[in-house]
Amino acid sequence: MEQATNVQNVVIVDGQFSNNGNFSGYDALGTERYHIPARMMSRLGYAKGQNEKVEFPLFATVVKKSFAPRLDANGQPIPNADGTFGIKDRPTVTSLFTSMEAGVQANVACKQYDRAVKQAVQKAETSFGLTEDALSQITSLA
Repeated sequence: MEQATNVQNVVIVDGQFSNNGNFSGYDALGTERYHIPARMMSRLGYAKGQNEKVEFPLFATVVKKSFAPRLDANGQPIPNADGTFGIKDRPTVTSLFTSMEAGVQANVACKQYDRAVKQAVQKAETSFGLTEDALSQITSLA
């Protein structure tokens, strides 16, 4: 599986819980809102109505995601305030850490893992007798 290319690492310095329990986080510039699912905040010990006093900063890995529209009781899409449906390219936190060190270690481990998998695949492919030229041709077709 190819790594997402729109991955961003951000520092969350402020935010608040939404009515449905998710968290809206903001970086130091405050120009971008980052959606943090309630379950991620819960794993850190924070929840709407229970422990809402978040200790900042939080260190986050973010990917832009699109979401289908919410549906009403009849299964019909509910329009957004601007008349559109669903959410396109919402900055969504995929990993959340309470320390910079933990975030850095997780990102380094991810890159190391990706590299190790690619090396193991290449080793397995060449053990089948495929030449580098044949592998590059196969790769270009994928």
